[in-house]
Amino acid sequence: MSSTTKFRPLFFAVTAGISVASTYYLQPIYGAVAQSFHVSASNVSVGTAITQIGYALGLIFLVPLGDMVNRRRLITGMIILASISLALASASLNLTMLFVSALLIGVTGVVTQMTIGLVASLAPDGDRASAVSVAMSGLLAGVLLARTVSGIMALYLGWRVLFALAAGVMIVLAIFAFKRIPSEVVAPNLSYRELLLSLVTTLRSSHSLRVACSLGFFQFMTFSIFWNTSALWLGAHFHLNSLQIGLVALVGLAGTFSSRLAGSLSDRGYRFYVSWVGIALVALSYLLLAAGKGNLLIFVVAAIVLDFGVQGSHLANQAAIYAVMPESRSRVTGVYMTSYFAGGSIGSVISTIVYTHFGYSSIPWLGFVAAGAGLSIRLLFRHEALKVR
Repeated sequence: MSSTTKFRPLFFAVTAGISVASTYYLQPIYGAVAQSFHVSASNVSVGTAITQIGYALGLIFLVPLGDMVNRRRLITGMIILASISLALASASLNLTMLFVSALLIGVTGVVTQMTIGLVASLAPDGDRASAVSVAMSGLLAGVLLARTVSGIMALYLGWRVLFALAAGVMIVLAIFAFKRIPSEVVAPNLSYRELLLSLVTTLRSSHSLRVACSLGFFQFMTFSIFWNTSALWLGAHFHLNSLQIGLVALVGLAGTFSSRLAGSLSDRGYRFYVSWVGIALVALSYLLLAAGKGNLLIFVVAAIVLDFGVQGSHLANQAAIYAVMPESRSRVTGVYMTSYFAGGSIGSVISTIVYTHFGYSSIPWLGFVAAGAGLSIRLLFRHEALKVR
């Protein structure tokens, strides 16, 4: 493998991490934003669900374009639009304007999935899951470091400066992306309308993809339930500021090790076992959270177990779907990730409602029910669920 080939996954990992970070800056700073607009932190937390809805829209209407247009131009253009969305968030005059920018940040944030799909296309067949795991590690690091950076910036410089600087970083990333992403000649054989309609055909034609979508729905739901309410709870229960909440979130970096291990095992044919163990770990994390009854140390351990399980099972799903229809990987990505983030959006909304009306003690059981649904699907379909069909 040449140095150039080795470099690509790492560069794409950085691209995926910086791009996805923009969709998570808001989570640790609900309190700071709430003070600016004189609303409650719970009201601001709705922005997370709006961002995820925007992400789902981008997955449906934009990610499939990777199968019919030059992806260097597509990815670079999306990064530039993401910069504009972040600048709009920085200039928000009220909560409504912030929510509009949150929707646009979510839509443009799908450049992360375009990048991972491109890695899957460039990687050799025998190393595909491992290459994707490198990009996924970058994505996970971006998710978690975003919370820490967001906390630091909001505490010392203000949340508006955070979004303004993030917009500038995206412009720099766009320049590097245009230079580093290999150009390709694309001869589209579908119209945009036909491309979107083919998403249904893609889903219907693959049993493996349908099962992966079902699993992904509940996996990201459990992730969103946990992290969407953790900022609210850590602030209210332990009186942590945005910086401290961001630092606590760093424990999730343990999930990067899960991605690399899951990628290696998936390339060796153990996708089912990686998936099963990952989902079981998610269920275990919520049992730990319930048993901990507000203990911060138990919370940290549960967070590590949760992220380890979610990232491992997610990588197993990706290893399965990228073996399906190699000529349609952008559409496969769009279908799968739409289901994935639909689960995340619903998890964010439901967890906010449950937290508001029943308190944080109800969150572990809500997450455990979602994890149990995913585990049931995994056990119901067993080995055949990850075969290519």
